[in-house]
Amino acid sequence: MKNRSKRALKSANSVVAHVIQYGVWLVSFAGGIALAVLFRTALLAFMVRITESGYWGGVRISLVDRIYLVVVALGLTGYLVAGEYYLRRGRETKTLAYRSIRVFGVEFVILGLGLLALVLFSGFDTISTLGAAVAIVAGVGLTLIARKLR
Repeated sequence: MKNRSKRALKSANSVVAHVIQYGVWLVSFAGGIALAVLFRTALLAFMVRITESGYWGGVRISLVDRIYLVVVALGLTGYLVAGEYYLRRGRETKTLAYRSIRVFGVEFVILGLGLLALVLFSGFDTISTLGAAVAIVAGVGLTLIARKLR
């Protein structure tokens, strides 16, 4: 009877680890999509600013936007596959918490950089600048916490 309960507990822990792993994977992929949209907005704001000044008058914004969408689609597909592998290996090697915090730390730093780009290209406002600073600090903090967990 004792072995049976140990196996049941081990099986339950494995199921919970799988659910956590794939939950983190889906949330991080959704964050990647949100980051792609943020950087697209910053890119379009940059292109509008350039074409208003006449610097790149011959370049069509729609062409740059379509090229960006193709590159991002390929990048997000790679991120989807690599993220699942990275987190699955973390579950198998019992470093899922470390890897999850690290993934979200990197996403927060990228979010802060995206907000800074948006602030630079579309006009300064206090909320976006403060959000960028908080995101970068949070990302660096999460990355440092992940190093301590290692």
